[in-house]
Amino acid sequence: MLYENHKVFRQIVKKLEAGEKVNFLPVKKFSELADVAAANAQTLNRRKKENINLSKIYNKIGQQDRAHRVAFCCSYRYMLVDSEKRAHNVHTVRCRDRNCVECQRIKSYVYQERLKRTAIEKIKYDYKADEFLF
Repeated sequence: MLYENHKVFRQIVKKLEAGEKVNFLPVKKFSELADVAAANAQTLNRRKKENINLSKIYNKIGQQDRAHRVAFCCSYRYMLVDSEKRAHNVHTVRCRDRNCVECQRIKSYVYQERLKRTAIEKIKYDYKADEFLF
């Protein structure tokens, strides 16, 4: 497909010809903490629903203690709000169950950061003379 036939391309060209500023990388801006909370509410509710469904499965197979842990995973979050009205997660009570969706997301993020850090260190060590990437 040619760009000149594309609708978005035509809109961008019209804006540029009119002298308007075009933002190619739109950024979500939240003015207040209440807006951030509203934006995150759906995600948190969806994840909690997944945990409750997993808890029901554990109850059916007779693992009530595990079901209780998973049902209340990430229910208690300790947050701080700084002077610029930004929320920071200080501590979250987690179940650390291997099948818990929320805990798996957190673990994968931690492993991803560790892998990224060690890969950068390995590349720096292997290619000291090049100084190409970092």
